[in-house]
Amino acid sequence: MSSPMSSPHAVTQAPDRGGSANNINVNTNLGPATLIVVCVLAAIIGACGLVMGLNLSKQAQMDRDFRDAQTYQKLLERRYMDFEAYAMLNGWKIPTDDRNGPTGNFERMKPKEK
Repeated sequence: MSSPMSSPHAVTQAPDRGGSANNINVNTNLGPATLIVVCVLAAIIGACGLVMGLNLSKQAQMDRDFRDAQTYQKLLERRYMDFEAYAMLNGWKIPTDDRNGPTGNFERMKPKEK
Protein backbone atom coordinates (compact mmCIF):
# COMPACT_ATOMS: atom_id res chain seq x y z
CA MET A 1 0.00 0.00 0.00
CA SER A 2 1.36 3.43 -0.92
CA SER A 3 1.69 6.27 1.53
CA PRO A 4 -0.54 9.36 1.15
CA MET A 5 2.47 11.62 0.46
CA SER A 6 3.66 9.58 -2.56
CA SER A 7 0.55 10.30 -4.68
CA PRO A 8 0.43 13.46 -6.84
CA HIS A 9 -2.58 14.73 -4.92
CA ALA A 10 -1.79 14.73 -1.24
CA VAL A 11 -4.67 15.41 1.10
CA THR A 12 -3.73 17.02 4.37
CA GLN A 13 -5.74 18.24 7.22
CA ALA A 14 -5.51 21.89 8.14
CA PRO A 15 -4.75 22.09 11.85
CA ASP A 16 -6.39 25.46 12.49
CA ARG A 17 -9.63 24.93 10.58
CA GLY A 18 -11.21 22.19 12.55
CA GLY A 19 -10.62 19.25 10.24
CA SER A 20 -11.28 20.64 6.75
CA ALA A 21 -9.27 19.02 3.97
CA ASN A 22 -6.92 20.90 1.59
CA ASN A 23 -6.13 19.47 -1.81
CA ILE A 24 -2.49 20.24 -2.74
CA ASN A 25 -1.29 19.48 -6.27
CA VAL A 26 2.37 18.52 -5.93
CA ASN A 27 2.93 17.36 -9.51
CA THR A 28 3.19 20.24 -12.01
CA ASN A 29 4.18 18.89 -15.41
CA LEU A 30 4.66 21.22 -18.36
CA GLY A 31 5.03 19.24 -21.52
CA PRO A 32 7.30 20.15 -24.43
CA ALA A 33 4.36 21.43 -26.47
CA THR A 34 3.42 23.91 -23.73
CA LEU A 35 7.00 25.14 -23.45
CA ILE A 36 7.20 25.62 -27.23
CA VAL A 37 3.97 27.64 -27.22
CA VAL A 38 5.26 29.82 -24.35
CA CYS A 39 8.58 30.41 -26.14
CA VAL A 40 6.86 31.27 -29.43
CA LEU A 41 4.51 33.71 -27.69
CA ALA A 42 7.43 35.33 -25.85
CA ALA A 43 9.28 35.72 -29.18
CA ILE A 44 6.21 37.26 -30.83
CA ILE A 45 5.68 39.71 -27.95
CA GLY A 46 9.36 40.64 -28.02
CA ALA A 47 9.26 41.22 -31.78
CA CYS A 48 6.16 43.41 -31.41
CA GLY A 49 7.90 45.47 -28.73
CA LEU A 50 10.95 45.88 -30.96
CA VAL A 51 8.85 47.00 -33.93
CA MET A 52 6.90 49.47 -31.76
CA GLY A 53 10.15 50.93 -30.41
CA LEU A 54 11.59 51.29 -33.92
CA ASN A 55 8.37 52.92 -35.09
CA LEU A 56 8.47 55.46 -32.26
CA SER A 57 12.10 56.24 -33.03
CA LYS A 58 11.36 56.70 -36.75
CA GLN A 59 8.37 58.91 -35.98
CA ALA A 60 10.48 61.12 -33.71
CA GLN A 61 13.11 61.44 -36.45
CA MET A 62 10.44 62.36 -39.01
CA ASP A 63 9.02 64.98 -36.63
CA ARG A 64 12.49 66.52 -36.20
CA ASP A 65 13.08 66.52 -39.96
CA PHE A 66 9.69 68.12 -40.62
CA ARG A 67 10.32 70.79 -37.99
CA ASP A 68 13.74 71.51 -39.48
CA ALA A 69 12.26 71.72 -42.98
CA GLN A 70 9.59 74.15 -41.78
CA THR A 71 12.20 76.30 -40.09
CA TYR A 72 14.34 76.30 -43.23
CA GLN A 73 11.34 77.23 -45.40
CA LYS A 74 10.38 80.09 -43.09
CA LEU A 75 13.93 81.42 -43.05
CA LEU A 76 14.13 81.19 -46.84
CA GLU A 77 10.84 83.07 -47.18
CA ARG A 78 12.06 85.70 -44.75
CA ARG A 79 15.25 86.22 -46.75
CA TYR A 80 13.25 86.50 -49.95
CA MET A 81 10.97 89.09 -48.35
CA ASP A 82 14.00 91.01 -47.09
CA PHE A 83 15.47 91.01 -50.58
CA GLU A 84 12.19 92.22 -52.10
CA ALA A 85 11.97 95.03 -49.55
CA TYR A 86 15.63 95.96 -50.15
CA ALA A 87 15.05 95.96 -53.94
CA MET A 88 11.95 98.15 -53.51
CA LEU A 89 13.85 100.65 -51.32
CA ASN A 90 16.68 100.91 -53.85
CA GLY A 91 14.36 101.13 -56.86
CA TRP A 92 15.51 97.87 -58.38
CA LYS A 93 13.18 95.94 -60.60
CA ILE A 94 12.82 92.20 -60.06
CA PRO A 95 11.11 89.80 -62.51
CA THR A 96 7.88 89.50 -60.54
CA ASP A 97 7.37 93.28 -60.61
CA ASP A 98 6.15 93.03 -64.22
CA ARG A 99 3.42 90.61 -63.27
CA ASN A 100 2.42 91.82 -59.78
CA GLY A 101 3.75 95.35 -59.52
CA PRO A 102 6.43 96.49 -57.06
CA THR A 103 4.31 95.83 -53.98
CA GLY A 104 2.38 92.89 -55.45
CA ASN A 105 5.10 90.44 -54.57
CA PHE A 106 3.65 90.31 -51.09
CA GLU A 107 0.41 88.85 -52.50
CA ARG A 108 1.89 85.37 -52.12
CA MET A 109 1.95 85.89 -48.36
CA LYS A 110 -1.84 86.11 -48.13
CA PRO A 111 -3.63 82.98 -46.94
CA LYS A 112 -4.79 80.74 -49.75
CA GLU A 113 -8.51 80.66 -50.37
CA LYS A 114 -10.09 77.22 -50.19
